[in-house]
Amino acid sequence: MGTITGLAPGDTIGVAPGALWIASNISTYPENDLFFDNGVIASLEFMADPDNNPLTLDDMPVVVHNSWGVFEDFAGYYDCDSRWWDAIDNCEAAGVCLTWSAGNEGPGGTSMRSPADRATSPTNCFSIGSTLNFPPYEISYFSSRGPSGCGGEFAMKPEIMAPGTDIYSVRASGGYLSASGTSMSGPHVAGVVALMRAANPNVDVITVKEILMATAIDLGAPGEDGDYGHGFVDAYEAVLAVIDGVGTVEGYITDNATGLPVDNALVKKLGASYSTFTDPNGFFSLTISSGVTDFEVSRFGYNDALLNVTIPDNGTVSGDMVLVPFPIGTVSGYVYDPDGIIVPGATVTAVGTPLAPVVADENGSYSLALPSGPGLFYSLRSRSIYHGQQTHDVEMTGDM
Repeated sequence: MGTITGLAPGDTIGVAPGALWIASNISTYPENDLFFDNGVIASLEFMADPDNNPLTLDDMPVVVHNSWGVFEDFAGYYDCDSRWWDAIDNCEAAGVCLTWSAGNEGPGGTSMRSPADRATSPTNCFSIGSTLNFPPYEISYFSSRGPSGCGGEFAMKPEIMAPGTDIYSVRASGGYLSASGTSMSGPHVAGVVALMRAANPNVDVITVKEILMATAIDLGAPGEDGDYGHGFVDAYEAVLAVIDGVGTVEGYITDNATGLPVDNALVKKLGASYSTFTDPNGFFSLTISSGVTDFEVSRFGYNDALLNVTIPDNGTVSGDMVLVPFPIGTVSGYVYDPDGIIVPGATVTAVGTPLAPVVADENGSYSLALPSGPGLFYSLRSRSIYHGQQTHDVEMTGDM
């Protein structure tokens, strides 16, 4: 709670300092106890209507962070345990945004707790993993990883990341301490949600989560992945996105030459961290602040393109785009050792590209197909287990 709301003279530790808060504690019951199951539902009912008067709304919290979860090691529970899903959905339908700590069972994959591992939509049971507390914000060793064992098209988890290692916060008995866990990272995101809904009280639960994902700073593998999700939470951009209203830009990115969809294309707002990648059908969708907006659309092998749209408040605008592919050239050559002797079996890699390395044949010969054109530079790295490595920079203007 200190990380969400903490405020003291000269020492602000909270993301949303001074916010009002309430709490409930279900963890006093054993996890395999009927009182625990009922306690979860009673807690969600309380959070949806704290004063037990459905005619009042000012008592209802804008966000509730859930720092608990179960998995198969707890007697009577299992992965993707769905016994609380209806209550969770009903609480959010009432207007409460729920966030979830991913769990501390890392570093192995598919290690998230339930119900944070739920994956029946892009946003339900919005889960948060943990990073170190300094750049480049590498994932904490203990942080539970995805994908969700529940499977399906939304199985990639967690949703986003926040600092969770050695976090300075308050001790319940007084004073301060440093603590680690996704119970430290999750409250950071809950605090950001509080700021967002203070800036725009009318923004709905799903839009809040979509903006958090769209504005997250991409870490790890490009796009959403099973370690970092959509990336590292960006409080400033998330709040900025909701101040003047929000809308959605969505569309399909296709190949100019073939008309086929272009998957894994990056759609990024110029000058900001808003970004997403196209799916296998070339489709993308971004919910962000309304108004005139410029996006850069990029994909390896294609010319970058600029997308300019006016995003309507509470509406959707088409962002269909066509990307023009670069012509393909072939760079070829031989790999030698320092004495001029050919090196069969050496690998040659175009550094910083998604292309797989090629292997030199028995004559030391290799060839690598690359997008070509004026100004397209590549670093080719040859490597052999017996000879180390060497890098050769080339400008690909055609076959060479």
